[in-house]
Amino acid sequence: MKLAIPAAALMVAAIGWSPALAQGSLEERLEKIEQRIQYLEERLAVQDQVIAEKKRTIARLSEQEDAWFNGVEVGGAVELEAVYENPEGDDGTTDAAVATVEFGIAAQLDDQFSGEVVLSYNNEDEDIEVDTATLTMASPDESWAVTAGQLYVPFGSFETSLVSDPLTLEIGETREIAVTVDAGSGGFSTSVFGFKGDSDPDARLDGFGATVGYEMEADDTGFNVNVGYISDIGESDGLAFEDDDRMAGWFASGAVSMGGITLSGEYVGAATDATHVDDDNELVYGFKGKTASPSAWMIEAAMDVEFGGRDVTL
Repeated sequence: MKLAIPAAALMVAAIGWSPALAQGSLEERLEKIEQRIQYLEERLAVQDQVIAEKKRTIARLSEQEDAWFNGVEVGGAVELEAVYENPEGDDGTTDAAVATVEFGIAAQLDDQFSGEVVLSYNNEDEDIEVDTATLTMASPDESWAVTAGQLYVPFGSFETSLVSDPLTLEIGETREIAVTVDAGSGGFSTSVFGFKGDSDPDARLDGFGATVGYEMEADDTGFNVNVGYISDIGESDGLAFEDDDRMAGWFASGAVSMGGITLSGEYVGAATDATHVDDDNELVYGFKGKTASPSAWMIEAAMDVEFGGRDVTL
């Protein structure tokens, strides 16, 4: 019996202490749960702030999609030129210059209207001038466009892989105050234009011309051909005949490409002769008694290859 008394006493003690221990443990657990809930609530509040900020950012970006500056493009070009000349019977000379600097801005005003202005500088004129300034109306659902302003009329292709311009451009490129109407469908394209010439400052918008072309591409093969007419090729930038006499012009160009090799050619020339004489009955346009009938042609072969990990054209 002596051993039973201590055991009973221990049981009574254990029974007496158990509720207190359980109560203390429960309070600690509740306190920890409350702390955890508070932590989660704080984290949730922070996440709500982040989500709200993201929504505000998305809303701002959505509003900026239609902002005016998203429809503006800026571009430019710089051409450096170095020349070495060694004529027969004279000492050789060298020269270097900034040949051309161009800066352009184009803006999409709405679904139909766009504008473009290009400023240029060259070392021959040493002046900054407005090269082109145009306003274009185009249908977003149809392949036609109307462009008006100071522009290069769509007469001549002048495509080349060389650094220098082809001679066809020298006698055919024409920049005037003009209006062009362009349309295309199924590989065919056509341009009709009217312009005001520089030979007579008081002249009306009575110069005109048209170009028709066809282009086809399939895999690594391509083909295009273009023909065009202008009422006065004497208005071109390279000829600039300052007279009322008109000298019609025409051009034809074509190119075939296959497997990285391109063969192209172009002809530009006068369709009629200019036979103007001055007050002394001397022929102004012409050479050695012949009438002036300028023309130029070019033929070119180009091959695209890879050299040193870069694409190179020969």
